[in-house]
Amino acid sequence: MATITIRDEEILAVLDKTPMTAAQLLAVSDIFRNGRFTNERKVRARLQKLCAGPVKQARYGGLAGRIGSPAYYLLTPLGFRMLHGNDARPHSKYAFKEIGIARQRHTYALAEFIIATLRSAHAFQIPVLDFFRENTLRLQVGRERLMPDCAFSLMQDGREYHYVVEIDCGSEPIRSVRSVHAWQRKVDLYETLAATAAQRFRVLVLTTQQHRRLDAILALAAKASKNPQRRLFLAASLDDYLGRRLPLFERLFRDHQQEPASLLHSMPDAAAQAEVPAVQPEPVIP
Repeated sequence: MATITIRDEEILAVLDKTPMTAAQLLAVSDIFRNGRFTNERKVRARLQKLCAGPVKQARYGGLAGRIGSPAYYLLTPLGFRMLHGNDARPHSKYAFKEIGIARQRHTYALAEFIIATLRSAHAFQIPVLDFFRENTLRLQVGRERLMPDCAFSLMQDGREYHYVVEIDCGSEPIRSVRSVHAWQRKVDLYETLAATAAQRFRVLVLTTQQHRRLDAILALAAKASKNPQRRLFLAASLDDYLGRRLPLFERLFRDHQQEPASLLHSMPDAAAQAEVPAVQPEPVIP
């Protein structure tokens, strides 16, 4: 294949965070150093060249709504080594595997969240630090383990804000004594972890479902809370997050006391707001 360019490296870097479709790569190209792609056709053309080695193509098995069954792209072992070195080992055994049908809606929704977050942070020069892709951060809680959908930190005014993310597509039970995926278990484990963690963090819960899911999850958080002043869980509709021009700064989340909250506190000035590019996101699959 042709020589890898700086833009190719940036494509590999975002695919290292999560698989993406060509339309999603077009949206996230706002953060590229040499500027965004001008259209999706050019994205596809470059991806086809990368598919000769560091990238491979697969296809969503059929998502509802206008999205249909688009192709998506993910790294190959070669692409991973090109980014991280020949001796690097992936943190997950699923890093290069195609997405199973049962996980496709979740993966697509997670990619939409990551893209919106990266674009907003880039527009206001907010560094995104210590990013962990899905199932690569292993949080040990006694004999049990939490593996969030992703985790990252944002730096603003010299201070770091740490987040772990849980995307809810309605497939996991709210309460269950048997399921290891139940929200009841997650809430209890995150609460235990927060009580002993060396640094403060927050759990972002974003759902593609009705607000009743958020209400039920926040009710669990309120019941499990050992420190009423700690705003550990912040919940929001994913569609609402994606539809905001300033998702990092708007008070679109709710905490366990039903109080509104934002991820960052200092709102950009009016002049900077005009610099945020507007992208109409695809609908997130319920």
